[in-house]
Amino acid sequence: VGGIRGAVFDRRGVCINLGRTHRFYRSDAQVAARLSRQRCEGAGCDFPATRTQTDHIVPWRQGGPTDQDNAACLCGHHNRLKEQGFTMTRGPDGRARWFRPDGTEIT
Repeated sequence: VGGIRGAVFDRRGVCINLGRTHRFYRSDAQVAARLSRQRCEGAGCDFPATRTQTDHIVPWRQGGPTDQDNAACLCGHHNRLKEQGFTMTRGPDGRARWFRPDGTEIT
C-alpha cells in the first residue's frame, strides 16, 4: 500500500524534521534540537542541552510531529513534570513557557 512521507533536510542533506514517520528524536534531529537550545528549557534550569532528553512539546500520542518546532530539550526532572499535569508551550519569541496544572504560568 502506498504512502507519503514528509521530511525536512538541512543544507547538508541531513534530515532534521521527521513529521509523524518517526517517534523519537534521534541522531541529527536530536543534535539539531540540542544545538538550537543549549540548555534545558525547564523554568530556571541550567542543565546543559548535551545531557537533556529531546521530547515533544505536543505529545506524540496527541499527534505531535517529530519536528524541530515541536522539540523540547529537557532534563529528566522537567520532562517528568509533563506527566504530572505541567505543560510547556513555545512563545512567539521561541522561548519556552511553562504552566502549572491549574493553568497559571511559571515565570
